Amino acid sequence: MRLQRPKLPAAPIHHKLWRFSDSIIEFAPDARGVYALWKNAQVIYYGCAHADEATIRSRLLEHRSGARVACTREATHYSWELAEAARLREGELLADFWSAFGRFPSCNEAETVDAVVKKITA
Repeated sequence: MRLQRPKLPAAPIHHKLWRFSDSIIEFAPDARGVYALWKNAQVIYYGCAHADEATIRSRLLEHRSGARVACTREATHYSWELAEAARLREGELLADFWSAFGRFPSCNEAETVDAVVKKITA
């Protein structure tokens, strides 16, 4: 089955999709950068690995296990891009998505709601 990609601004992160499985994630970069999680042909999450010990691979494995955002476990594929200024690049990707669709990817929205609920109930 060939995936139909949505019309997003051309960017390196959308060039190649990898199956979202533990055995494939093991080959993801052990470096800083940004990544997109896809559910079939739709981006459902943009994230970044920017902290000292965080890497694209470690973040993907956290999503796969459900340790980060529960809905990202539904991802079927991922893509990535190396970036030293990963937080800035993540912001650019989210802004581009918002410009194209008038909303954020579904799991980014879920992550924001979860964060607000935790702050309110703390």
